[in-house]
Amino acid sequence: MSSKPVSDTRTRFQRGGVEYRGHQIRAKKDFADFVGYHRGFYFSEAYVVLKDGINVMPGACYFSNVADAEMAIDIKLDVSPDRFWETVRAVQEAQRNAAILVIEQARQQSKAPEPKNEVIDNDASPEAPALSM
Repeated sequence: MSSKPVSDTRTRFQRGGVEYRGHQIRAKKDFADFVGYHRGFYFSEAYVVLKDGINVMPGACYFSNVADAEMAIDIKLDVSPDRFWETVRAVQEAQRNAAILVIEQARQQSKAPEPKNEVIDNDASPEAPALSM
């Protein structure tokens, strides 16, 4: 593997994709100039899930990354077909909620305690010995 993980991933897909639980995840680049637009970003490639060269996902859907494609394979194999989309939406919502929780916890942990602006008067301390003259 080189120091360029993006180009390594692209090269691996050009050689045939990734196998996961008996399915093949492949980059699909023949959509057109771009696949879609989401939150200010144009997608020019996506990933499809194939078995024996056929897209086996409901609605022939595609995914924006390999992790989402693997998650969809898990759902397809472990959940009844009529609950596929419901489960996908529930998993995506759970992932968003978990991300929000982790970010909030990190935000709380990164807050440094405010420094206390105390004036220390050594003369007024009870430990100081009394001077007699």
